[in-house]
Amino acid sequence: LTDGAPDRKAFWDQLVHQFSKTPAEHRCVEVLRGYVHGLHASDPILTDTILDEAVTNDVLVPWYPVLQAVVPIDDAGVRRLLRSLDHPNAHAWAYRALAAGGAVYPVPPQDLHDLLLRIAALPDGRDAALEILEMRLHAYKNEAVSPEVVAAGRALLHTVPFSGHNAQDDYRLGIICTSCLTGPDGADATRALCLRFKAAIRERQTYPGYHGDFVCS
Repeated sequence: LTDGAPDRKAFWDQLVHQFSKTPAEHRCVEVLRGYVHGLHASDPILTDTILDEAVTNDVLVPWYPVLQAVVPIDDAGVRRLLRSLDHPNAHAWAYRALAAGGAVYPVPPQDLHDLLLRIAALPDGRDAALEILEMRLHAYKNEAVSPEVVAAGRALLHTVPFSGHNAQDDYRLGIICTSCLTGPDGADATRALCLRFKAAIRERQTYPGYHGDFVCS
């Protein structure tokens, strides 16, 4: 699409116009994502311009994280993501796109800390933030996890409810606990988490067997 458009900005505006005219329940963002991805390879400056506009567009802003995730997240990208979280149309589900493809790997630790806690503050945002954090932790491999990311992990763990049974959630908690609760300075956070887990079991909100990865971590 980008190669065949004589005026790439005008073509983008046409795509956005058609997207806005489509009933919300039938909108598909894949064409816009593909256009942003292709455009960035040849014109990163124009890509920044259209992403800047997307953050202020009431129709596009719910999809903004999905668009940002297909290009490297630099300082401007971080600022846009934080700005998008202030919009009343921001939805937690869209930020799950940041968990895929190493999207947040270039984000500096303090910025990632701030993003995760802001995402977690959205309605239903905790699970999205935990998913992003889990995928970021995989990238550390044998490297030490930065203090800022550890702090974000501990803050998110403090909000986790122990209820029901979800194997993926249990696996995710195991990864985060292993990375963020190690060392002497993690003792208080570990103790507080275990007390909450014990209380949930006592109140029959969950059962130990539902949380094998968490317990083993």
